[in-house]
Amino acid sequence: MLNNYHHQSYQAFVAALEVVQNHLTDLGLAPKSTVWKQDFQKLQQVFQSQILPLTGEEMEAASFSRWRSVQTEIQRGFKLLETDVMFWQVSRTAETSKQRQAQICARIAQLIDYCQLFLN
Repeated sequence: MLNNYHHQSYQAFVAALEVVQNHLTDLGLAPKSTVWKQDFQKLQQVFQSQILPLTGEEMEAASFSRWRSVQTEIQRGFKLLETDVMFWQVSRTAETSKQRQAQICARIAQLIDYCQLFLN
C-alpha cells in the first residue's frame, strides 16, 4: 500500500514516539526538564518534516481512502498530544501531573498503533 518514502517516514515517526514514551515512563521526566523538552522538540520536527508533507497522490483510489482516514487521525492525535503536553507542563499538583503524563503515554501509544497499520 505504501511506497518506500511513506514507509520510512512512518518508521522515523514511530521511532521518535518510542523515544519520548520510553523517556517519559522509564526516566519519569518532569514536564520542565531539558531532556523532555529536547525529546518533544525532536518529535515535533519529525512530525512536521516527515508526516505532514505526505500525500497519497501515487496511491490507488481504494488505498488512498483508507490512508487518508488514518493520516487524518494521526494528525488529529498529534495536535491533541501537543495540547496534553501543554496542560502537563502547567499542572500544579503531583496528582494532576501524573494524570496528564498517563494521558500523554496513552496518546503516544495510540499514534504508534495508527502508524503500525501502515507498517505491517
